[in-house]
Amino acid sequence: MQLAADVAKACDQLALDVEMDVLQFGRELHLAAANDLAGKLANGVLPPEKAAVASQLIFNQRLDGWLTLFFLAVVWFVIIDMLRISLRYTRGLPVAGSSEAPYQVRRMST
Repeated sequence: MQLAADVAKACDQLALDVEMDVLQFGRELHLAAANDLAGKLANGVLPPEKAAVASQLIFNQRLDGWLTLFFLAVVWFVIIDMLRISLRYTRGLPVAGSSEAPYQVRRMST
């Protein structure tokens, strides 16, 4: 039982480390690019044809960054919950029953 607890703790720590690395990458990729473009726009460095669409690009990059972080959090939530339920099942602890209906063979008449 101690081995299972140690493995669960190691998996949780690994998942947390990976999540932090990917969150940092997502922040750096989209949000930093948006901030860089906003800085160039504020300083007047962008040519007029690029400055005309810069606000839309900044919004899109920030939206991409936040959506990336949101879906990454959803994926990690699902993975951690799956690990939690799997460990409960392997330890013999009660888990929630399935709400899926049993399979029924149907024959379509033509």
